Amino acid sequence: NASETIERYNARSLDTPVSGLFYFDSEIAGFVFRFCIDDNYLYRVAILDIKQNGTDEHDCKPFADCKTLKECKSGSGAFYLSGMIEKQLGLYFSGKEMRFDLPLALNGTSFQKKIWKAMVEIPYGSVVSYKRLAELAGFPGASTARAAAGACRANRIPLVIPCHRVIASDGSIGVYSGNEKRIDIKRRLLETEGVVF
Repeated sequence: NASETIERYNARSLDTPVSGLFYFDSEIAGFVFRFCIDDNYLYRVAILDIKQNGTDEHDCKPFADCKTLKECKSGSGAFYLSGMIEKQLGLYFSGKEMRFDLPLALNGTSFQKKIWKAMVEIPYGSVVSYKRLAELAGFPGASTARAAAGACRANRIPLVIPCHRVIASDGSIGVYSGNEKRIDIKRRLLETEGVVF
């Protein structure tokens, strides 16, 4: 299951790629997804909104040290992993209830990893508040809701680790990736899952 995937791969960090890091873009449903991978792991996802006329420099900056997938050896693990990612991305946007099952390289604190693990357990088409997310991760109390929001903001693998399914305690949509300008992306991802705001 998805939380076991996080548990298996949470020892990997962006600082220790097995081979070079590569990125590739996948355009679907009005988005461009940029994925950073090596031969074995997914390191980062950026969701670039086509409606915003191009890409945001802030989103692309973390990929500056990555080569394009075209520069990777044919037949390498990175090509296989990119195929897995694109297949699962297609399933997600087909409207079928599913969970991503990909090898993840997570770089975060112990608290963040527990929040991310709880986040992948939020069912497709469901939402929880930041407070409830903290409780699901084993951190009850109002003060941890803010810390859970910070862990959502620190999530470098959105969609796969579904921070878009976490909303404000008052039932409003909240922000996405710590940025009010990205609420439309969150809204559109939730609509894909049948949740309307």
